[in-house]
Amino acid sequence: MQFDNRYSHWIAPRGKFEGEQWYAPYYHDCLMNGDGESACDAPEDSDATADLFHVDAEESDAFGIECGRWILIRCDSQGFVMVTDHATREEAETRARQWFGI
Repeated sequence: MQFDNRYSHWIAPRGKFEGEQWYAPYYHDCLMNGDGESACDAPEDSDATADLFHVDAEESDAFGIECGRWILIRCDSQGFVMVTDHATREEAETRARQWFGI
């Protein structure tokens, strides 16, 4: 798997992926295609989301992320995307709950 250059223009000084890891658009695209797992239940009054991806061998090769890590992708109510990577699923879920304040 190689990084798809169609994501390159999304990483810019301003925009929904501002300041994020260069692989953020890839995981966001996966999320928009129905992939990923819910990290935790968001509060009912929240438009934000938090989802998890388990890094496989192909993604590890393409992005230089250790295989088996967990990517937490959070989308806030204004459309901004934030990604963090974690050693365990539990660590990622804890981070998601902290972000929601639960």
